[in-house]
Amino acid sequence: MEGLELNRRLMSSSFWLALSGVANQFVSFVIFVVIARLVTPAEFGLVAMAALMIELMQILAIAGIADAVIQRPTLDDRAADSAFWLNCAGGIVVAAAAVLLAGPIDHLFGVHGLARVIRILSLTFLIAPVGAIHAARLAREFGFRALALRNLGANLLSGAIGIWIALSGGGVDALVAQRLVAALAISVIGFLSYRWWPRLRVDVAACRQLVSFGFKIMSSQILLMTNVRSIELIAGFVLGPVAVATIRVANRCIDMLMGITVAPFQQMALPFLSRMQHDPAALRRGYVSLSRFSALVIFPAFAGAFALAPVLVPTMFGAHWREAGAVMQIVCFHAVNMQFSVLLPSTLAAAGRPGHVFGWSAAQLGLGVTAAVIGSYYGVFGLVIANLLRAYLLMPVGIAIMRRKTGIGADVVFGSIVMPLVASVLMACAVTMLQFLLTPLLPLSVVLICDVTVGAAAYVTLILLLIPNLLSEVLPMLPEGLRNKVGPGLTKPILEIRKKFFFVGRQRLSKIEAKPTLAVGPYNQPAGPAEKAGDLTPGREAIS
Repeated sequence: MEGLELNRRLMSSSFWLALSGVANQFVSFVIFVVIARLVTPAEFGLVAMAALMIELMQILAIAGIADAVIQRPTLDDRAADSAFWLNCAGGIVVAAAAVLLAGPIDHLFGVHGLARVIRILSLTFLIAPVGAIHAARLAREFGFRALALRNLGANLLSGAIGIWIALSGGGVDALVAQRLVAALAISVIGFLSYRWWPRLRVDVAACRQLVSFGFKIMSSQILLMTNVRSIELIAGFVLGPVAVATIRVANRCIDMLMGITVAPFQQMALPFLSRMQHDPAALRRGYVSLSRFSALVIFPAFAGAFALAPVLVPTMFGAHWREAGAVMQIVCFHAVNMQFSVLLPSTLAAAGRPGHVFGWSAAQLGLGVTAAVIGSYYGVFGLVIANLLRAYLLMPVGIAIMRRKTGIGADVVFGSIVMPLVASVLMACAVTMLQFLLTPLLPLSVVLICDVTVGAAAYVTLILLLIPNLLSEVLPMLPEGLRNKVGPGLTKPILEIRKKFFFVGRQRLSKIEAKPTLAVGPYNQPAGPAEKAGDLTPGREAIS
């Protein structure tokens, strides 16, 4: 029953993190759209380059200490106190470095005003560590509801201030103010949300453990972040701020999707998988569950974004950003590699082997920079296509590392995502065809509404048809009252549809109808021996 309880926690955490992600991304994206309409591409490129520097330095400020707190099998207040003061010290050092390096960075890129923005935003390095360990302790206890409410409140406040400044003509200053207010609100609310007041004491042994583990996490995060943003850096050097702005607008749309679909699973992966670190079989089952649920959410979002980009980007940002829509379509092809890349570091960290992802990240960075430099000679599209090819060339290396260190290989990785991927591709094809037919006849906004409606209906239908046992796996994770209410109403119509379109045998249908909440294996596999004996843990026979 422990596996079932963990899966219920996964569902609850998914709900609250998804709610937080949707709300947070909506608020920040509204600000982004308003500013994109009010500033020039050159000004926009300035903000993008400053934000890139801050994001890289933020990883240094946090230093992986919060992840180390989450991963520890046991955590006492003395170790937590040490983590808190380590984070604060790191924030002070990085803030001072940012102020000193802002001038040289400005000179290096040759973009006037970059130093000013970096120096103002360096205040976030002093603010963020204050609530980081409190949030990590909440995450350890699956307190994602409190984290979701914290993020929602902070973003509503900072979003309102940012929009007000943008509409008043603030332009670049609106993004700066929004980031500062968000960091302050998140830290204050996070500090107050967890009943723990750090004492002024440091445990040297605990610090060594935290720094050792955190350094490995931090190194991998820096490499991954540099790898993700390397094309923007190279675009700034080779093509100029306008190219950076085009790539950043496309990536910002993708960032919004990631905040809603990818970030919740990224946040819950380490706490969820760490509970299984001493049981390789349980870790394998946990990976399958997490991979399947994340694929069900991530793939349709990116497939839909690919189909909608030619209409979505000009409608939101204006016709002068149309090129960003084409860039966004190329970036959407990263979905499969992105879903795997999100789970790989957390799976290795949960298994106590975070350092092994460092080599993979370093290879991605090295090949990514090389590919981006070559691709930049062919303009913006050459850059993003080269980055896409680099990602998939190195994905097998990441799979090999995970198989060697955890026993989770390509059969598990791809077996858990194949059906969501097929459904998402078919949905994207349907939306693209509909868009082709409607665009000459209707306004873009109406076409967009029709595309979203048809796409959502098509995907849900395809998933329920292609994965007949999905509800059988999800229903046991719901509270008993809700399960009894929605279970029969959902399973009966789906079984009738499958009977009509796929000619499922009456004998098999009668067995399924008799046990609508039985946790059989994934997709079309029959239940394993454990399930037949009464063990209803979802995904037990997930991938053999």
